[in-house]
Amino acid sequence: MSRIISYIDRISPAYLRRVLFFTWFAFNLLQAILTEIHADEAYYVLYGDNLAWGYYDHPPMIALMVWLSSKLWPLGGNLSVRLMTVLLHTATIYVIYKTAEIENNKKSLLWFFLTGMSMTMLNMYGFMTTPDVPLLFFTALFFFAYKRYLQSNSNAAQWQYAVLIGVSVGCMLLSKYMGVLVVGFAVLSNLRLITDKKMWVALLIGLALFFPHLWWQYSNDFPSFSYHLVGRSTGMNLLYFLEYLPNQLLVFNPLVCCLMLYAAWKARNCSDKFYRSSSWCVMGFIVFFMLTSFRGHVEPHWTVAASVPALLLLSKWSEQSVLTKKNESILWRLSALMWVIIFVARIVLALNILPVNVGLSGKQPRYDKLHEVCGDLPVVFAGSFQDPSLYMYFEGGQATVLSEIYSRRTQYDILAAERTMQGKPACVIGQIHDARYYEYAGGDFYCYNANALQAANRVSVEITQVRIAGDSLYLAVIMDNSYDVDFDFEHKEFPISVFVAGHADGKWCPSRCRVVGSQVIPAGEKENYLLVCERPNWDEKNNEAKVVVCLYNSWIMSQNSKPFKISD
Repeated sequence: MSRIISYIDRISPAYLRRVLFFTWFAFNLLQAILTEIHADEAYYVLYGDNLAWGYYDHPPMIALMVWLSSKLWPLGGNLSVRLMTVLLHTATIYVIYKTAEIENNKKSLLWFFLTGMSMTMLNMYGFMTTPDVPLLFFTALFFFAYKRYLQSNSNAAQWQYAVLIGVSVGCMLLSKYMGVLVVGFAVLSNLRLITDKKMWVALLIGLALFFPHLWWQYSNDFPSFSYHLVGRSTGMNLLYFLEYLPNQLLVFNPLVCCLMLYAAWKARNCSDKFYRSSSWCVMGFIVFFMLTSFRGHVEPHWTVAASVPALLLLSKWSEQSVLTKKNESILWRLSALMWVIIFVARIVLALNILPVNVGLSGKQPRYDKLHEVCGDLPVVFAGSFQDPSLYMYFEGGQATVLSEIYSRRTQYDILAAERTMQGKPACVIGQIHDARYYEYAGGDFYCYNANALQAANRVSVEITQVRIAGDSLYLAVIMDNSYDVDFDFEHKEFPISVFVAGHADGKWCPSRCRVVGSQVIPAGEKENYLLVCERPNWDEKNNEAKVVVCLYNSWIMSQNSKPFKISD
């Protein structure tokens, strides 16, 4: 250790900086090549192949990243998904470094890199492609521009950085919606910004960049907003609250988490407006998501944007020499230990020896076997977006998923890829009548080779009249077949049953209906039906039920109507 310190003392800060940046970049590049693709990354490949201003789960920046990676590295493999991540992450660290202004201080430079490299999630986003990667970059750009804005004495320079603030705000929102929190906490820390006309111009620039996505949301009935604001709310659960802080210790690593909270608390009322905003952002993210844990599960990485102001605060804190030499020595040793632990963990990731359920190794054999069984047929899965995404990534070909009433919707519902498969041969993965059972090293699956697929997900049901008589529910409905082939209730392979499902005890309870009307809905046409159902159950504490009409094709029960209410 002493030899390393002695060597570092002899080299210039500029040389040390280049070595550290190159090492970080090279290590992440190697990690990106060696670590198996995650299911979410394979899902984002679907985004990149279908560029749009929005997606069911996220704004469009992640799709642009994947698309650029595929153009910069057209040879396929992991870098066709991750190259932009490695480049953008390196740029993120560089922007944070420039904002911290530690160029000629080797001790602060080493502390900066050691702290950054020991943050668990910051490590993961150095090579894994997720929406958090561009969010981190544009958050770093926002703090860079905001600091320069506060430091600028000339009107022209302030306008220049105000425009950069506006661009970074718009791109943050196009990366991940929680970018609005970064802006919100910065404003709360300095309320005089509300009366600053340059900041209003910056806000208008940000909104202008974000507007195409808002229009996409409006045109598609706000799928992302509904999912994140309503669909992910699961109600009060004490476990979600109790697990929140331990998860944050893991995200930032225990040492960095405690240090950043301490530094943020000390800087909360400091006279420096920039570092006060960094403090408010760190504490704001932690407190905000702690409060949201009362309405549902909080993913540990949702606070990762706080890594940027945390690094800035810790860099500033290290320059102030507030520790005794003994305490400083202990802190350096603990930081080095945390980095060694993370370094070993990354080596393990690169070796692909983790259990399959971790999600970063051992997945490909399943899809190799599926491809062996299905050949060139389109492959249709049920429920989860992971399977078709990984199948297309590893094997190529055509695959999709049919969402169930018991699973959430995804981008596959917007793309509706099964339209091109309807009425044609397809390989159906799941337990359906004559499905065959297959085993492979590490798992198994059921597969049915359909002669003519009949999905029901794109048959919409409009409720025109609701009537209750005794224990029966009578519904007059219009069914709209948007497929290019006839929809047959007596299909030989996928006959259709109709259900009405209501919520009881937190789960769907379907009731089968008798269908009065034609047995065939011609392609692209509508038919009127009368549904006679047993009245569905609902929670006794409510005096009315929110129910939906579902079509069941002997394999998948899809939700085909918007929720509607029936009163007792």
